[in-house]
Amino acid sequence: MRIAAITPSSKLTQSLKKILEKRHDFEMVNIEDEPDVVFIDISELENGFEMAETFKASHESEIILVSTKIGKEYFRRAMQVGARDLLIKPLNSEEVLESLAKISSLLKRNKKGHQGNGMARIITVFSTKGGVGKTTIATNTAVCLEKNTGKNVVVIDLDLEFGCMAAMFGLKTNPNIVDLCNTEGPLDPEVVEKVLQVPVMTRAKVLVAPPTPDLAAAVEGDGRKDKHRNYVSEIISILEQNYDYIIIDTASNFRETNLTALDRSDKILLVTTPDIPTLQNTGKCLDILLEKLDYNKEKIQLVLNRSDGAIGLTETEIIESLDYPISYRIPSDGKVVVKAANLGEPFVCSVPQKPISQSIDRLSKSIAIGFGDLMDSEIRKPRNKKTTFFQRLFEK
Repeated sequence: MRIAAITPSSKLTQSLKKILEKRHDFEMVNIEDEPDVVFIDISELENGFEMAETFKASHESEIILVSTKIGKEYFRRAMQVGARDLLIKPLNSEEVLESLAKISSLLKRNKKGHQGNGMARIITVFSTKGGVGKTTIATNTAVCLEKNTGKNVVVIDLDLEFGCMAAMFGLKTNPNIVDLCNTEGPLDPEVVEKVLQVPVMTRAKVLVAPPTPDLAAAVEGDGRKDKHRNYVSEIISILEQNYDYIIIDTASNFRETNLTALDRSDKILLVTTPDIPTLQNTGKCLDILLEKLDYNKEKIQLVLNRSDGAIGLTETEIIESLDYPISYRIPSDGKVVVKAANLGEPFVCSVPQKPISQSIDRLSKSIAIGFGDLMDSEIRKPRNKKTTFFQRLFEK
């Protein structure tokens, strides 16, 4: 991978050369040589963020920002200008190499797709709007994938502050992801495996979220035991070795943890519902995923949850308003969803004959077919109803 640096002084370039001098898979080049990754030292540039955004808009190179300061506001700005990472000076060699490894993996995935090389298929269920059914879809999709393919499936609850995956599966809140982040030294598969829980109704395993919001800081941010480590990335890398599918449930934000999951994903199931506020939010989210984060369109699949709950809006109108196709449709069934959550048993297990269960089953089969894990499918897509054209759903 070809790497360059933009900085008024030579210090950043010298630091990178020292870190990469023994790595034959990375090569330092000039900025004119169309590098794969460019490090930009925003602390030594006037209007550093603006300069980074201008560079990203006119180049295909991925960018990593370097600064003497770091924090929520800096991280937010880094995301907005399309940076893949934000590192603090002086550069830490492990952080640099980890960041480059993630980008290398991402470039391979985006260019070639998943090649069945033994690594897990990573599917992240995401939305920037709460209450749209992310956890319900992630839970039941994981169960169906395990049932339909016979593959090893693991679920990660990355809604670190208010995750409820444990309750959805009828599991305890301990052990949980914080136990891994408090482990001394590097993580290994045996340590990770001990923290996973196994529900009674499926072979899929679950890594649950912390039981209280304050413990989320142990996984990300300044509360980490080692502030230079990305624990989520390490956990995903270990699970990739032993599982065929990793299903990740997320919080409704673009913080570091979610960005790690999104970057590492083969597929992003972007969940929306047929109401104007949520659709407006989904439009903004799509803009960030496609334009700011520069993900391939094939990576993002739109899931219309409560698809039969649109009053005055047709599916055609929703598609035209978002300018994005709907890949999957999940009908409404509040009684089934609430009862399943209260009992701690996914509804695809308790009431597999219900339309909502069958729609999740079709979704999981479609995913498995896409990855070559099922050879045939009898998925039937519902017909679009013919109704009036809806000129505008919201102002863009």
